[in-house]
Amino acid sequence: MTKSSEQIFEDLVAMGYPLMINKKQYSEITNQSISTVNTKISNGRDICKYLKMGGKHNSQVLFNLRDVAEFLSLHSIEVA
Repeated sequence: MTKSSEQIFEDLVAMGYPLMINKKQYSEITNQSISTVNTKISNGRDICKYLKMGGKHNSQVLFNLRDVAEFLSLHSIEVA
């Protein structure tokens, strides 16, 4: 992981997020609605790696917090 993704990861852990988070927690971190997260999962675009627990449409989806931190660091824009 890059330095910035490691810092993001440490910040998320300090905020109390577990190492595996659900869609609701992911939506909180990324400031998106759960509906938007569901749409991005369905489209397979603009979403970090996730683990689907089962093969049904409504199966639980989990995100690794390190993958979320890496995704955020790669999709962040620095402003002056």
